Amino acid sequence: MSAPTVLPWHANVLERIERSLRANRLPTAFALICPVGWGLVPLTARVVQRLTDLDPAVDPSELAHQDVRWIEPEGSVIKIDQIRKVNDFAVQTVQSAPRKVVAILQAERLNPNAANALLKMLEEPPLNTHLILATESWGQLLPTIKSRCQRFEVRPDRKMALAWLQAEGLKVDNGKFAWLGYAPLAYTGPDDGLFAMLVEIEKGRLPSLKDSGVSLVELLACWYRSLIDRTARKIDEHEHANARKLQDFAEAVLDVRRQLVVSNAANENLLIESLIAHWKKLGEISVKV
Repeated sequence: MSAPTVLPWHANVLERIERSLRANRLPTAFALICPVGWGLVPLTARVVQRLTDLDPAVDPSELAHQDVRWIEPEGSVIKIDQIRKVNDFAVQTVQSAPRKVVAILQAERLNPNAANALLKMLEEPPLNTHLILATESWGQLLPTIKSRCQRFEVRPDRKMALAWLQAEGLKVDNGKFAWLGYAPLAYTGPDDGLFAMLVEIEKGRLPSLKDSGVSLVELLACWYRSLIDRTARKIDEHEHANARKLQDFAEAVLDVRRQLVVSNAANENLLIESLIAHWKKLGEISVKV
C-alpha cells in the first residue's frame, strides 16, 4: 500500500478522533467501522499516523516502528499468538512516539481464542496505549468486545463519492455505480470486468474468474452492496414484501462470503451454485440497472 490516502468521506471520523485526542478523551480501545469499498485500510493508516505523529508520507502498515503494531489475519483468521504478542507489546515503555498504537485490521476475523485474549486486555487497559479495531463487519465481533469499544463509523456519502471519482478522472456509469452499492473504491471505470461478472451472475451463470484478477470474495461483496441498495429502493417504493426477500438474500450472500473468508475448507462451487439457485427462485423482484 502507498502512503495513506485522505478520502473525503473519512473527514468526519478523523475530525471526531482529533477532537477526542486534543481533549484527552480518546479511549484506550476504539473501533473504526467502514463499509466494504470505502477505504478501511487507508483510514486506519491515517489514524495510526496521527496518534504516533508519523510523517504523513509514511505508511504505518509497512513501517517497522517500535511503538506501532499492525496486525492482519494470518491466512483467514487472527490467531491467539498474534494477540499474545500484542499483550507483550502493550506493557512495554513508549520509545519515541507520544503513545503506543495497535491496529487490528479485519478485527471480525479474530478466532475465539484470540478474541478472548483480547477481551482480557480490554478489561485491564494498558497505559498510554491505544487499541484500534478496524472492521468492515462490526456485527461479527463479540458483544463483550464491542461493549468496550467506542465507535467511529464512516457513513457512505454517494454525492461525495461521485464527486471524488469524477475528480479522479473516471467517467461514471450511473447504473454500474448503483450496482456496486455506490462504493467508490470498488468502481474502476465503466468497462471493467467486475461489472460484466455481476451481470453474468445475476443472469444465473457463474462467470469464469480465472485470469480475471477478481476473487469470488470480491464479487460477492459487490453483489451484496448492490442488493442492499436495491433493498433501499424497494422500501422507498413501499414494496416491503419484496424488500424483505432481497434483504434476506443479501444476508445469504454475505454469509457465503464470510464462509469463504474464514474457512479454507469451504466448497466454493457448492456455495455459489446454491446462491444462484436461490436467486433464480426470487424471479422478478430484483431491480434491473
